Amino acid sequence: MNTKKREKLKNAKAFFEKGLTILSAVLDDEQDCCDNMPDNLQGSDRYDKMEKAIGHLEDAISDAESSIEHIDSACE
Repeated sequence: MNTKKREKLKNAKAFFEKGLTILSAVLDDEQDCCDNMPDNLQGSDRYDKMEKAIGHLEDAISDAESSIEHIDSACE
Protein backbone atom coordinates (compact mmCIF):
# COMPACT_ATOMS: atom_id res chain seq x y z
CA MET A 1 0.00 0.00 0.00
CA ASN A 2 1.37 3.39 -0.91
CA THR A 3 1.61 6.51 1.25
CA LYS A 4 -1.41 8.19 -0.34
CA LYS A 5 -3.67 5.25 0.48
CA ARG A 6 -2.31 5.02 4.02
CA GLU A 7 -3.05 8.72 4.49
CA LYS A 8 -6.66 8.14 3.38
CA LEU A 9 -6.97 5.28 5.86
CA LYS A 10 -5.46 7.47 8.58
CA ASN A 11 -8.22 10.03 7.89
CA ALA A 12 -10.89 7.31 7.96
CA LYS A 13 -9.50 6.08 11.29
CA ALA A 14 -9.74 9.61 12.71
CA PHE A 15 -13.44 9.71 11.75
CA PHE A 16 -14.06 6.38 13.46
CA GLU A 17 -12.21 7.58 16.57
CA LYS A 18 -14.27 10.79 16.69
CA GLY A 19 -17.45 8.74 16.24
CA LEU A 20 -16.31 6.41 19.02
CA THR A 21 -15.87 9.38 21.33
CA ILE A 22 -19.38 10.61 20.53
CA LEU A 23 -20.92 7.15 20.90
CA SER A 24 -19.23 6.66 24.27
CA ALA A 25 -20.48 10.01 25.55
CA VAL A 26 -24.05 9.27 24.45
CA LEU A 27 -23.85 5.79 25.98
CA ASP A 28 -22.65 7.22 29.29
CA ASP A 29 -25.48 9.78 29.31
CA GLU A 30 -28.11 7.19 28.45
CA GLN A 31 -26.75 4.75 31.04
CA ASP A 32 -26.87 7.49 33.70
CA CYS A 33 -30.48 8.27 32.80
CA CYS A 34 -31.38 4.61 32.97
CA ASP A 35 -29.58 4.12 36.29
CA ASN A 36 -31.35 7.12 37.80
CA MET A 37 -34.81 6.16 36.58
CA PRO A 38 -37.27 6.12 39.47
CA ASP A 39 -38.18 2.64 40.69
CA ASN A 40 -41.79 3.01 39.65
CA LEU A 41 -40.74 3.59 36.01
CA GLN A 42 -38.31 0.70 35.79
CA GLY A 43 -39.86 -1.98 33.64
CA SER A 44 -41.91 0.61 31.76
CA ASP A 45 -41.94 0.95 27.99
CA ARG A 46 -39.64 3.95 28.20
CA TYR A 47 -37.18 2.06 30.39
CA ASP A 48 -37.18 -0.90 28.00
CA LYS A 49 -36.46 1.41 25.06
CA MET A 50 -33.57 2.96 26.96
CA GLU A 51 -32.11 -0.47 27.69
CA LYS A 52 -32.40 -1.45 24.03
CA ALA A 53 -30.73 1.81 22.98
CA ILE A 54 -27.89 1.12 25.42
CA GLY A 55 -27.41 -2.33 23.89
CA HIS A 56 -27.34 -0.89 20.38
CA LEU A 57 -24.84 1.78 21.43
CA GLU A 58 -22.62 -0.88 22.99
CA ASP A 59 -22.76 -2.83 19.72
CA ALA A 60 -21.92 0.30 17.72
CA ILE A 61 -18.94 1.00 19.96
CA SER A 62 -17.70 -2.55 19.56
CA ASP A 63 -18.09 -2.31 15.78
CA ALA A 64 -16.23 1.01 15.67
CA GLU A 65 -13.40 -0.43 17.74
CA SER A 66 -13.20 -3.40 15.37
CA SER A 67 -13.14 -1.07 12.39
CA ILE A 68 -10.25 0.88 13.87
CA GLU A 69 -8.34 -2.35 14.45
CA HIS A 70 -8.99 -3.47 10.86
CA ILE A 71 -7.78 -0.13 9.52
CA ASP A 72 -4.60 -0.45 11.59
CA SER A 73 -4.06 -3.96 10.24
CA ALA A 74 -4.60 -2.79 6.66
CA CYS A 75 -1.93 -0.13 7.12
CA GLU A 76 0.75 -2.59 8.26
